[in-house]
Amino acid sequence: MPENKNDIDSFWDIASMIPVKKTTLRKPASDTEAVTIDTGNSAREQGENIPISVPRAEQTIHRQKSEYSNETGFIRKVELIPWGNFTFYSKFHADAEKYFDAKSDECEYEYFFSYMPQYEQMSIKQMRYYLFWRSQVRNGIYPPVDSSYIFLYVYETINLNTLLSPEERLDILFDILLAYRGRYPYLDRYIGEWMCDICLIDRISPTERMREMLKSISLKISLPEIMADGNDGYFGYDFICSACGYDHKKSKVYSEHKQEWDVFMPASVERAVGAMINAGDLPEVFSHTVRDSFSGAIAYSGVKYKIAVTYISIRKNKDIHSLFSAVSKFAENELRAACGVKSRYKIQKIPPSAEKAIKDYFDAYFPERHLRKKSTDDSEEYMKYYAPRRVGEADIARALRIEEAAWDTARLLEAEIEYNTEKSAPDAPGAPPKADALAARRDTAESEFSLLLSSLDDMLYEALKAAERSEMKKFCKTNSLLTDDIIRRINEIASETMADMIIDETGELIDDYREDIMAAIKEKEER
Repeated sequence: MPENKNDIDSFWDIASMIPVKKTTLRKPASDTEAVTIDTGNSAREQGENIPISVPRAEQTIHRQKSEYSNETGFIRKVELIPWGNFTFYSKFHADAEKYFDAKSDECEYEYFFSYMPQYEQMSIKQMRYYLFWRSQVRNGIYPPVDSSYIFLYVYETINLNTLLSPEERLDILFDILLAYRGRYPYLDRYIGEWMCDICLIDRISPTERMREMLKSISLKISLPEIMADGNDGYFGYDFICSACGYDHKKSKVYSEHKQEWDVFMPASVERAVGAMINAGDLPEVFSHTVRDSFSGAIAYSGVKYKIAVTYISIRKNKDIHSLFSAVSKFAENELRAACGVKSRYKIQKIPPSAEKAIKDYFDAYFPERHLRKKSTDDSEEYMKYYAPRRVGEADIARALRIEEAAWDTARLLEAEIEYNTEKSAPDAPGAPPKADALAARRDTAESEFSLLLSSLDDMLYEALKAAERSEMKKFCKTNSLLTDDIIRRINEIASETMADMIIDETGELIDDYREDIMAAIKEKEER
């Protein structure tokens, strides 16, 4: 037991049990004098910062507001507003210039991780490996590496606008993205956005070798219109479908012709959209946006801008949505003809450039897709074998004798039929169906549509009638209903009764079923 009261009180002094934290004094960040540290080859422990000798503040840069305009393409006007001078990343910029020509011999891999990687965060071993890896990348070799090394190289490239041309910086970012996007999918969004910034600031377009890959990331960036701003540019199929709501996998015959639909639909639609862009056939509805250059990256004041962009928007343009949808449906009808499947869609008029691009594409693979009958010459050659023989003048007496013999044969057969009717047996397996069975089969389709109409409540039935009149949207607006919800509910009931949907995403009846539904509605109304 404690010997006195003071000992009892000291027992509860928790603060005396906690180790004293070591404190490290650092120079104030406001110090602007050059700091020189020995950069000799003395051995340093892992984790120790690399030596540097750079100024703490950079020279003031005076940049003026600027703008430019385009008469064609999607990007019509760009206004560049420089950020105010700041020194937050000036040290990184100076380090990037200092180490631009630095090299290192081949060395062992050294793990490195940082949320915002910078040179001063690296140990000597990490710096040596980075310089070795960078020399490999500059020679077109891309070994596996941690993403922090990749982002450090990307930040370095962004900030070296004084040593690299805009085209060189764009090429470097593209090569890095192409090499490592499979391992790090999130590079699509980051590097894709920063490539857009370089294009906007320096008024350049992605090169032809970039377009095929860049169209695959159009859904991941905020301004995909840059990717199609050249005369030979176009959007990716996924982006086109997202803009118009079309999905070829929802086609009635997709499961039966999956390979053809997955191959020919994307290629034909992309060609059509590219042809419309080149011909200037897209509606011009302008949008405006303001973005920060190199957002999320380490970027010094010399590359930071507010970028105001006036452009033709794809995502915000309903006319373009409708046009892309019509082009996609036109392409599906051509593919259906190639596969011998009945056309599904009634197509609104599309620009001649798109129609020609789609027809030329399918003509190359399926040139005879619309040939339904043999030529006239072939038909005449074939039908001559079925023409009546010409034997001269008609012999009336002989014709009467033949007719009388036929009636005698008929009377004999009639007696045989009456005898067999009394002892009739069930139809043998495989026998031709009776007339009433054939009639039942003909009525099967009609019964499906009658069952469909009887399964709809009054509101859905009226909505279906409105769709038959091409007034679905008007009907839903008048009755304060959601068009998509009504289409979904009708198609769900159709799937249960007919195993297929009957209304497309625009509220129009699918052409496969239009005539049958109209007949079923007419029959129900006449009852």
